[in-house]
Amino acid sequence: MASNECGIFSEDGRLFGYCGVDGKLKIWDPVAGTLIQEYTPNLHLASPCTCLSWLRTSKSLLSGKPPPKKKKARLSGQGSVDVVGMGLASGNILLYSTAVGEVVCQLQGGHTGTVNHLAWSRGANLFSCGDDGHVVEWTLHDSAVSSKWKADNGRVTCVLVLPEGETLLSASQTIRWWDLKSKQLLRSFVGHTSHVVSLTLVAPPGRSNTDSMYFLSASRDDRFVSAWSLNQGKDCVATFATEDAARSVSVVFGEGEQSSVLAAVTNTGTLHMFRHQLNGKRLKPLKPECTVTVSVEDKKQKETVQSVPIIAANISNSQEILIVYGSPALLTFEKIPASHSDKVVRLVRQTSRRKSASKQSDVSKVMVPIVGDDVEFVTSAGPSNAPKRSRTALEVPLEERLNNLTVSKLDKTTGVPKPDSMTQLLVQGLNSKDKKMMQNVLFTSDERLIRNTVSRLPGQYVMSLVKELTTRMLGRTYMSQVAALWLKAVVVTQAGLLVSNPEVAEVLAPLQGLLEGRVKLLAPLLRLQGRLDMLLGQSAGGEEGPGPDQTQPGLLVYQESESDSSDTEDMLNGVGSASEESGSRWSDVDEDEEGSQMEMEEEVLSSD
Repeated sequence: MASNECGIFSEDGRLFGYCGVDGKLKIWDPVAGTLIQEYTPNLHLASPCTCLSWLRTSKSLLSGKPPPKKKKARLSGQGSVDVVGMGLASGNILLYSTAVGEVVCQLQGGHTGTVNHLAWSRGANLFSCGDDGHVVEWTLHDSAVSSKWKADNGRVTCVLVLPEGETLLSASQTIRWWDLKSKQLLRSFVGHTSHVVSLTLVAPPGRSNTDSMYFLSASRDDRFVSAWSLNQGKDCVATFATEDAARSVSVVFGEGEQSSVLAAVTNTGTLHMFRHQLNGKRLKPLKPECTVTVSVEDKKQKETVQSVPIIAANISNSQEILIVYGSPALLTFEKIPASHSDKVVRLVRQTSRRKSASKQSDVSKVMVPIVGDDVEFVTSAGPSNAPKRSRTALEVPLEERLNNLTVSKLDKTTGVPKPDSMTQLLVQGLNSKDKKMMQNVLFTSDERLIRNTVSRLPGQYVMSLVKELTTRMLGRTYMSQVAALWLKAVVVTQAGLLVSNPEVAEVLAPLQGLLEGRVKLLAPLLRLQGRLDMLLGQSAGGEEGPGPDQTQPGLLVYQESESDSSDTEDMLNGVGSASEESGSRWSDVDEDEEGSQMEMEEEVLSSD
């Protein structure tokens, strides 16, 4: 059974408990076919019901009193009540009493994950298993954990307490047989390729010896129901072939030499019936003796036939089977024979609609006053003889009516309708997983459009959108930037739904690691930005100074008059003449020195 849809009959078949996707527990009377009780748990949407199990215990246990010491008093039916055990996704267990019509006990602290299955022991103890891989034994008189042990490294999906109350079967993919006192593993069975969803005991009535007992197992994705013997090794002794994976199995043990009758309900809502005497090993899979389907025919349109899934089946004896089918709002119970001459039986039923309330009875309890012709009817708007308003003033042209029906606004520049939200496209993209459609929607960076789209998104699509945005945040820069805008809008508008969902922490774990890595780089980037701003500021200041062809203006500027300029010219002229005279004088001195030198050389030569 899926985790969000659970249905199970009580041990005697007098009651049927059902919990659908709405999280509400409904108790039906199969004999009358009526709904007798309905209960809505607290936080039923945040922590929905994942499994159901019927218990039959005494009132003293539920009232907090210790169990009686004598075995006869403990096992007697005096003062016993029917209780429904509800396993929740939060790890808690609720015990709902049909006699009181409310939850009488709540078991907490046993599991850290989802509770997958519950099993009841005649010794007034309750056993549960969950995703944390533990099997927990509860005592109901003090609502505490009696014992707890690790049954598998992964999740444990199903448990079954054997009749003597001393051993227990637990199953994930492998089926294990445990001793409850020592918590020792007695034997392991091969199991299935997927997780087991159902364990059903097949034992002769009135016998508690495990040597003559069998049990049936059905898995989530396996099309075979396997039969196992507790004293014939670890391999299955027989297999029953079904069209689809079975979600619930009911069986009655054949008396004497009669064969056992087995009814398996598949995920598609089909019932398969088998007859087989479990005695020895059979190699070939057994095919169903009969396959039953249910269809509903409309009274007005007799050619219209719609298939209706069978939810569960219960075998009280080897002659008839009680089945339940229909929608969760209106279930139908019917008994069918356990043996058919045809291989395929299709039950066609009429639609069960409630009688219309518009039909009037012959005797009416409404008194109609007798009035005359001269009575004037007065209303809150005024007397009835007031002049009527003309209808022509209220008539609106067809063009204006069509314009009023336009939801989207027109863009003034292009004249194309401008969308106010893209919720419908986003829902279609999340359902179909179309990459092109998702890219067209999630590449929008208009914050107003993003906020409108996310605020109108249905709650069941919020987690899918968060997973898609988390994947895009790990991508390129622009993609992650736009995805951050969408994720911000989701957090702001859907905060309540995110807080109440336990999967948010697991989904956002990769994104949290990415953000922490980027935050670590923020301080070095800020320091680098500061240094770059400093260097760019200095270079900008140097470029504003004078260039190589420009001269800086002097600190003091003095403008000369005309007289000062003429005196300056005379001074410059005087300096020029003096320099010329000194130049000529220096040239004469040089010539005299050259002449005296030549005379001295001639005297030296003559003396030689």
